[in-house]
Amino acid sequence: MSKRTKFYAVHKGSQTGVFETWCVAVTDCEVQVKNFPGARYRAFFSRAEAEKFVQYGPGGGPATPAPASASPIVQTPGPSKFKPAVMPSTPNAAAPSTSKAVGKRPASEMQAETGSEGEWDVVYTDGACSGNGRPGSLAGVGVWYGVGDERNMSERCPGDQTNNRAELIAIARVLETFPYKRDRPLKIMTDSKYSIQCFRDWIPNWRNRGWRKANGEPVLNVGLIKYIDSLLEFRSRLGHKVRLEHVRGHSGVPGNEGADRLAVAG
Repeated sequence: MSKRTKFYAVHKGSQTGVFETWCVAVTDCEVQVKNFPGARYRAFFSRAEAEKFVQYGPGGGPATPAPASASPIVQTPGPSKFKPAVMPSTPNAAAPSTSKAVGKRPASEMQAETGSEGEWDVVYTDGACSGNGRPGSLAGVGVWYGVGDERNMSERCPGDQTNNRAELIAIARVLETFPYKRDRPLKIMTDSKYSIQCFRDWIPNWRNRGWRKANGEPVLNVGLIKYIDSLLEFRSRLGHKVRLEHVRGHSGVPGNEGADRLAVAG
């Protein structure tokens, strides 16, 4: 099945306009909204709707015939049943954090949960990369909600083709699109210990060292890590509890196996 073209509209950012890619080149949408206080942006399947958003912003402007539905910034196998989460329009709310908010979040928020799964919305994420670390490697992203669920996502990893980046992108896709719920927490299941440690253990020290590791080398995937941190912080401000929990990979857990298949296909 051919992939539908998406148009990324920036109503408020470093540069406004319609962009055809999200984060592949320096001219793309991510660059225009990253670190821009109060950025307003959204993805559409119609250029006309994207241009309308650029001009009028959310909910503004005259009606147009048969508008296309807005889409989250993800590749999905079908139309979504829910409205994607739109980045906040209040100043500083969407910009990657420069505070120590993640360090202040209780460590238990990012540790294993032993309570009833029925109390949580649970989503499985995974990344895959053939030839990881070698020239010509190809990475894919997978997000699994359930068997036959149209929210399931499978896409090629944008940017550097590495397994760790694909794992992070998968988590970002959930945080970009999952509805905000004060009364029901979200649990993101991942087999990537690297991803969990990034946000549970390493970020405070990385910040203090100017985003360098203990050996002085620059942190890899730093832009993506800051972006995910901002998404986590924003949900925390809204009272939506999010937990990253580790699941053993390739151990027969249906959700993990499903996310893995989607990542391999991406």
